[in-house]
Amino acid sequence: MNIVIDNIEQFKAFFDVIYDMSSELVELQLFTDRMVCAMLDRTKTRFFHVVYDAEFFKCYDIDGDMKSITVFVEDIHNLLKSTNKKDTLYFEVNDPYLVAKIESDNGNKRLFEFVLPTDFVDSPVPPHAEFPAVFEVDTGVLKQSVKDIGLVGTDLFRFIVNDGVLTLTSDNESSTTKYANTIEVELEEPSNMMVASAFSLEYIGQMLKFDKISKRVKLKLGSDLPVFYTFEDALMGVTVNGMIAPRISED
Repeated sequence: MNIVIDNIEQFKAFFDVIYDMSSELVELQLFTDRMVCAMLDRTKTRFFHVVYDAEFFKCYDIDGDMKSITVFVEDIHNLLKSTNKKDTLYFEVNDPYLVAKIESDNGNKRLFEFVLPTDFVDSPVPPHAEFPAVFEVDTGVLKQSVKDIGLVGTDLFRFIVNDGVLTLTSDNESSTTKYANTIEVELEEPSNMMVASAFSLEYIGQMLKFDKISKRVKLKLGSDLPVFYTFEDALMGVTVNGMIAPRISED
């Protein structure tokens, strides 16, 4: 196995988000044409899945059939935290170690050997569902609403889609301050059906950290259903898919 990464920022984005919310271990599935990583958070309310195509890497050489290695999330996170965007990262497995080398543009080379865990974990299978509202939106619009709703003082982020108009609102029922941000969106399947679903403001904010992958996100929504999202940079060959469970009103 010989993997070389010179696109540090996009590779690091996934592990920055899942750190602190994942289990201790995560599986890296190494296919001959792609690297895949998937996980559920500890509360099983969020699902994360990333695919790095072979073209994403400066070098991606996986001998033989698909391989799987289990790594400590903290090790990968701390390694990537020590890099900068101009570095080149080299990975290889020298059992029982994951060997990582960071080469800076000034020629400095740092070597790390992480002990691979003896326990193994199986990656969760990506969920699948059909939704009445599927569309793309600029992440800047969502980030502005996350900031605005945080100022309102509620912890809910509500999506409402009605006749091609997306409305982003706070939990207006429990706050004296009202907020709404509206934008026209192009639905993949035009529909007059109104859908509405609410989510943790914190979780939406964390989702938007994937804007290092793409400044546009595809959302799939249904009333009181999970939100499914996709950030994709087709040119670089990286795709992040995820799911966030809804906050259901007790009324």
